[in-house]
Amino acid sequence: MPPILVQSNPGAKYPKMGSQQSLYSRLDTTTREIRLLHIRPGNWDDPILCEMQIVSLASSPVYQTLSYTWGDPQATKPILLEDCVVDIRTNLWAALRRLRCASKIRVIWIDALCINQHDVLERNQQVLLMGSIYSSCREVIMWLGDGLGENPVDTLTIEEDSYSSTPGAGSPERREMYDVYILIILLGRDTHFDALPYIQHDTDGEIPKVARFRKAWEALGAMMQLPYWSRIWTVQENILPPDATVVLGSIGMRWHYFSEASNALMKHSTTCCSSRMTQLLAETTNTTTLFNRIVSGLDQLRNFKFFDRKATDPRDKVYGILSLIEALTADIWKNRDERIVPDYSPANSTRKMFLHVTLFLFETTKSLEILTGHCRRRHEPNFPSWVVDWGQNPDVSKWDADRLRMLMYEHYNAGKNAPFVSEALSNERLKVHGMLIDDVLEVGPCMSSSKLDNFCPTLDAILRLGGKQRLSTDNYKSGGTWADAHWDTVHGDLFWEVDEFRKRKPEDGDGLEPMSVMGALTHRCVFVTKQGYLGLGPENMQRVDQVAILGGSNVPFILRAVGRNGTFKGQADHRLIGDCYVHGLMDGEVFQILGVISFESQLVASCAPGHSFFNAGLPGEDFRGL
Repeated sequence: MPPILVQSNPGAKYPKMGSQQSLYSRLDTTTREIRLLHIRPGNWDDPILCEMQIVSLASSPVYQTLSYTWGDPQATKPILLEDCVVDIRTNLWAALRRLRCASKIRVIWIDALCINQHDVLERNQQVLLMGSIYSSCREVIMWLGDGLGENPVDTLTIEEDSYSSTPGAGSPERREMYDVYILIILLGRDTHFDALPYIQHDTDGEIPKVARFRKAWEALGAMMQLPYWSRIWTVQENILPPDATVVLGSIGMRWHYFSEASNALMKHSTTCCSSRMTQLLAETTNTTTLFNRIVSGLDQLRNFKFFDRKATDPRDKVYGILSLIEALTADIWKNRDERIVPDYSPANSTRKMFLHVTLFLFETTKSLEILTGHCRRRHEPNFPSWVVDWGQNPDVSKWDADRLRMLMYEHYNAGKNAPFVSEALSNERLKVHGMLIDDVLEVGPCMSSSKLDNFCPTLDAILRLGGKQRLSTDNYKSGGTWADAHWDTVHGDLFWEVDEFRKRKPEDGDGLEPMSVMGALTHRCVFVTKQGYLGLGPENMQRVDQVAILGGSNVPFILRAVGRNGTFKGQADHRLIGDCYVHGLMDGEVFQILGVISFESQLVASCAPGHSFFNAGLPGEDFRGL
């Protein structure tokens, strides 16, 4: 294609020579065609000139992809695409100017330009290909933005394949950005905190010796709070490509440096250097926690842990990780004809899509695991309590607590591998298999303090729950004393060792183990049951609730009766309140107590119209006498 000639002064006006309609000819879906953007060479102040190329993924084209935030739809700047002036959002415009090379064409795939956003059919089809688009590219460029402030700190472009610039060039703000990358490299060296220059302290133990790295800590915190990290599409865009480079302004760094830094931070902050971490300045600790949460979340994708990311359309919460889920669960999908197909049409409402996807995941995973955690469901009376709400943006502290608890739940087996059996009924109701175990007698306060000494419920407080003055030496329901049950419960009966949980051992000692305690207690309520069990449950549970064990789950659930349903022999309908820990029932003990082998024919469960969830157990008191 011949070059497009335009004036190269900063104030040049783009000639309007065509219409945007002509940019997007129909793509051939049978050959998996996509469009690639060619960014033509230019200098910093030159207008941005681009061309479009249609290629088939089957031809193995060589290209990069861009991962970025779209930004304010009202803030736009023009580029010349083919023979047409196109207004694009300013964040993308800034990325194109930084990525443009002086003498070479850069070939890149960018969703906003390579997909006809005004064609719903094409958008649906291309979203379905995104897994292949990102996994087939040479690398993804993770564009965080033009800098930490409102204005760029330099006028440097990023040379192709180098992603490096002279560290001392430009303003002091640019040097500060460069120091952030030096800080990340130092963190990844797997060195004790006291041996690193940015953690060394003066004699008073309070002020970092090197002021330059104090500013780097602050800048790192600002970088990790940029809008980019909260965007749902970054999950798919960053994990599927074979390589990734993080770019902020004109400075970039390969993703593996971030990964190495996060792994070293987690290792040292939870073991050998944990005492030093507690002595660091609050902003340093907060930055470390934020950095670890984001980087480890992208590095260790597991169990759909990206509800804290934001999307313009709530349905993007599903479509944004769709191809990634299929890639990671290929053994489940390979023999199935059904798929979750992107559908942005008005007929596919957000509520309808969330319900359909939840049922689909029940069917494909044969598990209730997707319902564990506080942040996955909408706690409103008019929304089905068993449907995952993919569109919400939960409180970060609650989300982090959920993520930590999910790691703990891998070590439990309350349902003793009982199969998950479900049936979707009318009026957004669900029928499942399981057993009602006990009634909640008393609920203590919710625990949300970040300080262990104000956080952990005392043994005396637990002994007084339910109006009974128990003794610490009294026998507990499943063995041992109440003092033993208290200690095991506040740790979730687990112990954090190096970088994972394991079952507690006698030699673990009597000291509080912070990771286990925080995972077990954060945003949880302590409770006791009528039969004398001690547990930890969701913050919105009440005395009227019941404990149930359901097929397809490693942990018990808290249910709340909401009415009677004649269809099921007068049994009560229930809402799902949340998952829970019940000491003495986390390893399948209920089967031995009841003398049953499985849940077969033991339960019919349903949910009431407008309330939605379960009814569990045989009629009468069959499962109340444990």
